[in-house]
Amino acid sequence: MPIFSIKCNECNAIDEVLMRSASAETPHCRQCGSPETERMVSRPSVCTGGRSGGSCPTGTCPFVNA
Repeated sequence: MPIFSIKCNECNAIDEVLMRSASAETPHCRQCGSPETERMVSRPSVCTGGRSGGSCPTGTCPFVNA
């Protein structure tokens, strides 16, 4: 499931929401309740390291030797 950043056009709050489908209805703002929100795709997290883990926050990349 993709993670979307939801920006409120009323209070300018930005929130991240895990949504089942890109075609799902954009949720109301969690801060002010406004339905005037827009969806933005969040930046993906990527592991680029080798055996030492590289850029993975845990220090070990789960995709090494996968």
